[in-house]
Amino acid sequence: LYAMERFLMDNPKWIGKVVLLQVASEGYRKGYKKSDEYNALLRQTHEIVGRINSKFGTLSSMPIHYLRKSISFKQLVAL
Repeated sequence: LYAMERFLMDNPKWIGKVVLLQVASEGYRKGYKKSDEYNALLRQTHEIVGRINSKFGTLSSMPIHYLRKSISFKQLVAL
């Protein structure tokens, strides 16, 4: 995420032309309590994605598409 932010800062001509698709699968088993560290990392990730999208995004284009869900290998390869 930081690399994408840096890339857009250094290469403004690419704003609106490049997209990062970040797939973050659930890192825990259903029914298990999430740790404080997990929740902090999740919160930090959301803040970074929000900051980058608000800084470089427009109504028609967002530089980061963040998917927080588990997907199958077949779906991942199709991306």
